Amino acid sequence: MKLEKRNSGITLVSLVVTIIVLLILAGISIRLASNNGIIGKSKTAKEIADKTDVIEVAQLDIMKVRVKNGGSLSEQELIDILTSSDYHTEGTLSDNDEESVLDKILTTKDGKYQIRVSEIYDGKLTKSAPSLASLKTKVEKQSEDCMIDEDGNIIPISVWRYIITGEDTCIIEGYEDQDYGGAAGNAYSGEIIEGHLEYDIPVFIKENNRTYKVNGLGLGALWCLSIEDIEIPNTIETIGQEVFSGCNKLKSIDIKENVREIGRYSFSGCSSLTEVNLPSSLKEISEGMFNRCSNLETIEIPKSVEVIRHRAFIYCENLKNVELPDNLRMIEGQAFWDCKKIEELIIPEKVEGIGYSAFAYCNSISEITIPNSVTTMQEWVFEGWTDSQVVNINFKRSELPDGWEDVWNYSHTRHFGWYVDSQAIFNYLPE
Repeated sequence: MKLEKRNSGITLVSLVVTIIVLLILAGISIRLASNNGIIGKSKTAKEIADKTDVIEVAQLDIMKVRVKNGGSLSEQELIDILTSSDYHTEGTLSDNDEESVLDKILTTKDGKYQIRVSEIYDGKLTKSAPSLASLKTKVEKQSEDCMIDEDGNIIPISVWRYIITGEDTCIIEGYEDQDYGGAAGNAYSGEIIEGHLEYDIPVFIKENNRTYKVNGLGLGALWCLSIEDIEIPNTIETIGQEVFSGCNKLKSIDIKENVREIGRYSFSGCSSLTEVNLPSSLKEISEGMFNRCSNLETIEIPKSVEVIRHRAFIYCENLKNVELPDNLRMIEGQAFWDCKKIEELIIPEKVEGIGYSAFAYCNSISEITIPNSVTTMQEWVFEGWTDSQVVNINFKRSELPDGWEDVWNYSHTRHFGWYVDSQAIFNYLPE
């Protein structure tokens, strides 16, 4: 009986020990699996490491762009880095237009991580214009018809007069004078504050749930507005007739490279204009383009220009510096009439024709040479020239082309219709 009691005691002790061991093991497992346990901590450490990798990759891309830009980074460049498929992060940013870029939340492509942008980059950002795609999206989200400019500002639909020209395009255009086909009123109904438009030219217009891109400035769009400067958006491809005509306070203008055509008399009467940049793809200086731009001193004509149209620079009385491009083929009538301060004008070897009174009253030119490429010369080209001015002709006098008018080297008295010899000295090749 004593032996049996001993075995029973041993069995009870073993059971207790076993239960204690199981409880201990269970506690260890729970601790290991919990957030504070070894397994939980390992999982959290991996997530932190993965998130850190995302941040570091983005920061590396940011550093590359900043090095390329000499230390600067724009808002749009930062957005591109975080969202474009060209970069490793390729995420989406929270869609809250009121937030700054740095306050937005980046969600990675797999949706696994959400990171505030300021955790990735918290430095200064240069202001950058939103992309056209984002501008279009923003205007489409508006509940009412409206316009949007290049900086993302919403404009009331009534500010700019416009004409729909295609399925998804339109132009800003003023009012036409039906009697002679010129501008009778501009397209703008907003305020002008200290020489600047209250509302810039729009890039997109939303009307009746359709969105149109503004790709042109039509007849008299800004006619006679008291503006000192103007920003032409990148969407503009054509500038029509008399768009800036009569803007007598306009001082400078930069026309973007995607503008391929500028209409007649587009800057006529811009008497304060002193600086203008023309696009390099322009094929012609249109009729009267700079008519009466009396303070324009220098003009750089693009190398692509082949024709200078009728009265292009007429009455530009302070124009001093102008270089004719090598590809120029035609200088039409009165192109440089009364440009009395031009001192030198070199006519390129490809010029084939010179129109009537093209250089009339250009009395500061001491000497000019007509190349033998010129087969057409109209009337009174050197009207008003004096005997201190020399014209070198690269032809023998007896071999002038048939296209040279009989009175090409004459002046005429406008009041009486008389014709008199120009006073310039004409030198021909020896016979």
